[in-house]
Amino acid sequence: RQSGEHRPLPHARPPPRPARNHTRPPPARVTDPDPNTRWTTISAGDLHSLAIDNNGHAYSWGRNDAGQLGNGSSDGINNIPHPTPARVTDPAPNTRWTTISAGDFHSLAIDSNGHAYSWGATRYGQPRPNSHTHRTPPATPPPH
Repeated sequence: RQSGEHRPLPHARPPPRPARNHTRPPPARVTDPDPNTRWTTISAGDLHSLAIDNNGHAYSWGRNDAGQLGNGSSDGINNIPHPTPARVTDPAPNTRWTTISAGDFHSLAIDSNGHAYSWGATRYGQPRPNSHTHRTPPATPPPH
């Protein structure tokens, strides 16, 4: 080093960035499908959301490009928004859901009997390995 040469200290921090004045909307309440709806579980995916109400019913809203809403349909590449929660198609009568999770283009849930279900895209092996088809309603698990 030459005399008078200064190097910054290794722990020196860059100057703070100027504050951005971006306003964000405040949280908005999800539209309840029924006035008596009470949500117990919620999950956010890439472009869709899922929730379970206090009766164990699963609901979905958002985009349905690959059947990830579990309502028996798929919108493909049409980018149709579904802003209001609607019931997920139950795989059997009286299905009660306990856990639910939204992925990018697929959804997973566990029923009160401990069975796991999946629906939506399977392009990369989720939720069914070695399958490249879309599943729209939750599929019944294979028999034991």
